[in-house]
Order: sequence, then structure tokens, then C-alpha cells
Amino acid sequence: MGDHDTVGAAAAFAARWPALTGSDKQTEWAATIRADKIRALDTDRKVPPADRARYRAILLRQTDAGVWIDNRRNPWQADMFGVLTPDERATLSAEEALF
Repeated sequence: MGDHDTVGAAAAFAARWPALTGSDKQTEWAATIRADKIRALDTDRKVPPADRARYRAILLRQTDAGVWIDNRRNPWQADMFGVLTPDERATLSAEEALF
């Protein structure tokens, strides 16, 4: 595991994020990608601080390491959109959120 992967895994463990599924290599890489995207969410000035925990919880529903890897070049908003329920999409659209 590289240093960057160690940081991602440590952040996930400390925050009690759901475990990722996939091979060891995939989960190590995806842990870094996920940690980077959560960090991007947490520092995004467009996201009201009150909404960050809700958006983080939505992002963390995705536990398939392969999906994190396949979407590594997408912004966190696109990843979140991929795991929204239809009701959540409607709510976000009504709020004129990030999409």
C-alpha cells in the first residue's frame, strides 16, 4: 500500500466509513479516491456547511471499489448523483442544488 493509499484507508477507518468491496488492490486505490472526493466535498465553498453531512452520507453509500476507480476523474457531484434515489434527485432539483 502506498503512502497515499494509507492516508485514504486511515481516513475511512477513523471516520467509520463503510468498507469497500473488491480486490485488495482495488480497495486500496478506491480508498484514496473516495477520501479525495470527500475532502473535495468538505472544502467546496458552493456547498452549505449544513448540507455537507447529508451529501457525504449519500456518497458513502457507494461501496464498490470498481465504481470509485471507474469514476475517479468525475467531480464528486457526479458520483453523488449516481447513488441518489429518485426522491433525492427530485428534492435536489427542487432545491436547485449542485446539479
